[in-house]
Amino acid sequence: MEDFSQLAQWLEEKMVNDRERLHYEKGVLIEELWAEEQKHLKALPISDLPIFSIDSATVNKYGEILVDGEKFVIHKARIKQTLVIKKEWDKFTCYTNDGEIIYQELRPYMLTTRPIPWIDILADWEKKPRAVRYSRFFKYLPERVQTYLTIKPDEIKKRVAGLKKLLEVHTLQDIHKCLEIEKYMEKEPHELGSLLEAKKATYPEKMSEAHTPSVLIDYETDLSMYDQRLCPTLEGRDF
Repeated sequence: MEDFSQLAQWLEEKMVNDRERLHYEKGVLIEELWAEEQKHLKALPISDLPIFSIDSATVNKYGEILVDGEKFVIHKARIKQTLVIKKEWDKFTCYTNDGEIIYQELRPYMLTTRPIPWIDILADWEKKPRAVRYSRFFKYLPERVQTYLTIKPDEIKKRVAGLKKLLEVHTLQDIHKCLEIEKYMEKEPHELGSLLEAKKATYPEKMSEAHTPSVLIDYETDLSMYDQRLCPTLEGRDF
């Protein structure tokens, strides 16, 4: 099982196939009994029946709340603010006391990976640079990016702000690969941006055309042949 939708689809297929056997007592195919029973079924409600529970949670000093034993960062909430949590079977929703929805997410047991909101996290780190090393998100940064942010303690705030700017255009993995060159650890964030932009510059793709003879496609010229023609007396010498 990878997720609930996959499980539901698998169960449906198994149950549909199972209709092709004889009923253990009536000796008739289950498919035939199901077709007869459908005539007596009532229509389902037009709208889903809302089933949920209500809970509350207080935002801790790191801007997090605890739901089903898992921590979630709520960037639109204040520290020590109490939120109303509406829990449905697959998701939960966070409300302020005024009824404003400020966060919604799948419940942890749905086994769905959540993207880390790095821009928001870096914005928090920019306000509290000394907390960077101790943040629970720090370990999820690529190793070279971790080192780049903390190698110069006096520049953490500046480098965090620079990384936030870089992430608007580049991925963490791109930045990590760039920092694999040791001397780049000394570069300012805007200098890393220039290096990353230079790496992105590539030759244009080969134009599709049908005029070049097939024998010449990808043909590489042997320049030594020209040397021999132009300077036959120098044949065999290094140029």
